[in-house]
Amino acid sequence: NSICINQRDITERSQQVKTMDQIYKNAACVLMYLGKEDDETSKAYDCLETLVSAPGNLIDPDTTLHALIQRPWFGRAWTFQEAVLAKRSRV
Repeated sequence: NSICINQRDITERSQQVKTMDQIYKNAACVLMYLGKEDDETSKAYDCLETLVSAPGNLIDPDTTLHALIQRPWFGRAWTFQEAVLAKRSRV
């Protein structure tokens, strides 16, 4: 099963937001769409891989991650729930 919320339909979105924590907790896997790939996407993922694999090796995220975190997904109210509550997630 899957769920997709029309972000432009305020009525639908408002109804679904109330149950999102339970939806994410019960989901086998949550797919997170961050938007269309652009020139900065691969650089941002490379930066994230570096941070995850070598947390002591800090790099300047302002230049490589800025474009990624400016995407609309990061501005949504339930982004944290979506990423953290799921048993498994894929970006």
